[in-house]
Amino acid sequence: MAALFNPLYQATSAASNDNPSSYLHTWNGTIAPSQALTNDTRRIISDAKRQGIRLARPSDARCKPVVTRTNISLRDKAKAKTKGKDKSGLFILSPGVPDTGFCRTEGKAYDAVVCAILLRCWHYNRATFQVSSRRAWENWTEGRRLYFDTFREEAVMPSGMLDRARIEQRRRLSTLRRRSR
Repeated sequence: MAALFNPLYQATSAASNDNPSSYLHTWNGTIAPSQALTNDTRRIISDAKRQGIRLARPSDARCKPVVTRTNISLRDKAKAKTKGKDKSGLFILSPGVPDTGFCRTEGKAYDAVVCAILLRCWHYNRATFQVSSRRAWENWTEGRRLYFDTFREEAVMPSGMLDRARIEQRRRLSTLRRRSR
């Protein structure tokens, strides 16, 4: 299936940030449990699978991600195969419960899935849910593409997100503060 992604959203190579530590997405607030969000999350995961993105349940690489009205849990399938206490890359949302969470995707392919699900949660819960990231809005290209391919509508930038200009402004201010000490 040909992607209908809006080419105006293409990030430039200068804007990309491939540092794995920059792939940290955070959220805060309450997501209202709804069948619409459950169905939309399943659609995102299904479209991602068609694109070759392999996902698993956080605790078992042999099982599909968990998607219910009160639990959305997944991780990169390759990461789920690793044993031990490595919790990086877990993506767990609990609709209906006030939640503060984060997911470090380390630049893996499933970053697009995490971004698209967070964007859909924000779509339904703008008044009660905030999304932010170490990555600028311009660097969410793959997640926004998956969102567009799934829903045939462009994602709206969450109010907590920063664009490249605001991130650069914050970096300069931080540098100036450090130098003035």
